[in-house]
Amino acid sequence: MKRIVVIILSVLMALSVFALAGCSQEAFEKGEGANVNSLYTRNLKRGTYMSKTMYKDFYNEDIEYAHRNIPALEYESDFSDCWRYTGLYSMIIRLNELNGKKNTKEFKNVAEGFEYYKGRRSGYRPGINEDKTRSYTVFAVNRASAKGKAMVGGKESVFDDQIWIAREYLNAYNLFGDIEYLNTAVELSEYIYLSGWMPVIGGITWGQSYDTRHSCSNAPFVKVLIELADAVESTKASSAETYRNWAKNVYEWTYSTLRDPADNLYWDLVGTIYDTDGTPLRNDSIDKAKYTYNSGAMISAGVAMYKLTGEQRYLDEAKATAKSCYENFGVHGFVDGCTMYPSDTTTWFNLVMYIGYYDLFLADNTQTLYLDDLQRTIDYAYENFGRDGYIPVSWLVGWEAGWEKSDCKNLLDHSSHAETYLLLAQYQKSKQELLAA
Repeated sequence: MKRIVVIILSVLMALSVFALAGCSQEAFEKGEGANVNSLYTRNLKRGTYMSKTMYKDFYNEDIEYAHRNIPALEYESDFSDCWRYTGLYSMIIRLNELNGKKNTKEFKNVAEGFEYYKGRRSGYRPGINEDKTRSYTVFAVNRASAKGKAMVGGKESVFDDQIWIAREYLNAYNLFGDIEYLNTAVELSEYIYLSGWMPVIGGITWGQSYDTRHSCSNAPFVKVLIELADAVESTKASSAETYRNWAKNVYEWTYSTLRDPADNLYWDLVGTIYDTDGTPLRNDSIDKAKYTYNSGAMISAGVAMYKLTGEQRYLDEAKATAKSCYENFGVHGFVDGCTMYPSDTTTWFNLVMYIGYYDLFLADNTQTLYLDDLQRTIDYAYENFGRDGYIPVSWLVGWEAGWEKSDCKNLLDHSSHAETYLLLAQYQKSKQELLAA
């Protein structure tokens, strides 16, 4: 029903923006040559332009913070929360990777701004982590007014935020070689599995003060753990093996508990029923909502497990989920050759799925359908609706009320759009390298 409503609304909105399709692109083609022969080059130029526009508009260098929305909404803080800030950080890292630059001003500033989300939290959790002596530097949901002083107790910090941050700190380490980024990824990862994994019934809870276990607090952690193991292999072999074992446990639990066998997509979360002594006894009811990022993260997880073990079943499971994402989340035929994915929550969810598609392509270079289709779709948005470095949330429908009347731009949505072009640049580069081999 939800999908039907989205389609109907999209068609109605399309009528109001149809005239925009023929608008001049002069402002949005800023900095691009008239003849771009390479999709890689074109994607890189567009992604770079959009990323730099995002940084200029959203990041305040004087106060070291990012706006949550532009313009700010009256009922929300102007300061970005941790999740949205991580989206900006991820975009900047991918931009640096593609442009071959080390520690650009943009990266240094955004990395420094992350210090306002840090705080210390004990890992002690009765029945799960009995160690009362160890505390961890973790990241709060909300920004503090001073560096390292964020409130991270209770529900002020959650495990899925720590996973996304660990992923990006690991990416930063791989790009820049700074051991502090690796140390942060290690500390966060150990905190997550030591204080998050439910005994007896399995699964990592959404946070230290929650007992629901979510796809988002499990699925993306698999790839992080496997890549973390690779990063420490030469210096901490025993730790590397521990991380790989945890990756296997998390993958198998998520696959067996939250996968819908009818379509190979992943449900959102499962609750917990406790025994009278407080011990986890069994799973409670499942919230069967499905989001693109949960299934997308499991595509990446399956590919990572395949690379780790060489077992074909993991690659087959990743392929089955990718196929189902394309068929069930995607709306086909609204514009010829393009696919419309959900945009009613955040388009960042879709970016996680696109990364899954790319991981799958790297493991099996016949898997080009999903990203080739994505290329056509984002190009349609850019060439028909792009204005001043931004494209709308709904790539095939356009701005809901026209560019001048559009309510606001969100940090997470629009950083994901820029990063999608950067991801596609990596994809086209990988394809060129395959053809040249």
